[in-house]
Amino acid sequence: MALFEHGYVTPAQVLELVPAMPVDDKEQRALRATIRRWAKAVRDAGHNVPEA
Repeated sequence: MALFEHGYVTPAQVLELVPAMPVDDKEQRALRATIRRWAKAVRDAGHNVPEA
């Protein structure tokens, strides 16, 4: 979340990395949902985080 908050990465950049993770499809879906949830939380806290 800190990486989103400080603009080091965007949600889209992080989501692009998920397919390279050595986890099954179910875990990848859960990871994508978590990334989106984190980005929303940072946005809701008032930070400028682009939509994924």
